[in-house]
Amino acid sequence: MSNYSEEMAQQMTVSGNTPNKEKFSLLQGLGFYSKLATAIYGSNEKEFQKAMSQEANAAKKAYADIYIYKRGRQYSSDIEHYYRYQKGDLSKRSTHLTRKEFTDLYNFISDANQEGYILNVGLTISWSMLGIKRHKEATGLLDKGFIKHLKSWHAYRIKTDPAVPDKSRETPLLWCYVHENSPQMGFHTHMMICIPQEIIPSFRHWVRNRIQKLSKVQPVPKKAVHISTPPSQPLKRQWIRFQYMCKGLDPREILRFEKYGCAIPLLALTQFHYRDPGLLDCKKKMGYTQRYNFFALYKKEYRNYDYVFNLEQYKSDFRKISGFCSALDQGIYDIRTLYPSTLDDMTKSYPRNMSKKNSFSDSRIR
Repeated sequence: MSNYSEEMAQQMTVSGNTPNKEKFSLLQGLGFYSKLATAIYGSNEKEFQKAMSQEANAAKKAYADIYIYKRGRQYSSDIEHYYRYQKGDLSKRSTHLTRKEFTDLYNFISDANQEGYILNVGLTISWSMLGIKRHKEATGLLDKGFIKHLKSWHAYRIKTDPAVPDKSRETPLLWCYVHENSPQMGFHTHMMICIPQEIIPSFRHWVRNRIQKLSKVQPVPKKAVHISTPPSQPLKRQWIRFQYMCKGLDPREILRFEKYGCAIPLLALTQFHYRDPGLLDCKKKMGYTQRYNFFALYKKEYRNYDYVFNLEQYKSDFRKISGFCSALDQGIYDIRTLYPSTLDDMTKSYPRNMSKKNSFSDSRIR
């Protein structure tokens, strides 16, 4: 037993993997590596979690304007995955969000907020619970069976429902989503949607009917769909939902700060512990409302501005000309600025022209 314990302790310390609950009892040996593993990880899971908390608290104290107090429970399996991916061990692949996808989602939401629109509705759909196991089939149903019909319902309801005030009749349909695949819920989608408060009851009713038509399981399981629409502090709740949707960020994505002279994990900017997003068998793992047809604009104008084969630079310049520049665009990572609790905080943080966006048709891009 002691040889086996020493061998396991050596393998664990060399690989950098963290022990789960069952392995702690196997590390109690008298050899060099057993003692080393105990010194690193503690003699039981409670000691290990305490050390992890102390390490996190030290980081928060050192980088107070970056690190956020983490919400929710931290699972041992996810801790192990977190360290494995940080060290580049890809033996068990998962489909993480990239830094670009995180930034794109953030910019989309920030842009909407600065125009006065808040993604105030949270929606989670478990496609696996609906009897739809294939990821590609589920993503197809999301696009053509749900979002396409949501656009039609929203366009009709926003114009005809007498409960909607005149100032809200021009509210655009804004949405974003992230796919995940977990042991508990299977393949599922987290969404945020901008819906005027007056028609949220109608939206709830519409979602139930639409999911009823898409589901292969009848009756539809109660836990298959969850809608969250608390009326209080919608902006703050929106940013919390966004960070929850991004809990599957790639742990290897880092940010470098001149202020601290070191690299910080991008995950440090989110309020939730890392969770393994699982392996996705579909082309897209996230999406959001395409407010501009960048490809059509680029195809039409890139020759005039030397943007051949550089669509991303075109997008960046387009946003600058339109008057939009998010905190991430400016390289600001202070969490108090990244996730403002009111629209006033946001407009103070990033001044912009709140009027209609300028057209992208003159030589100002030079």
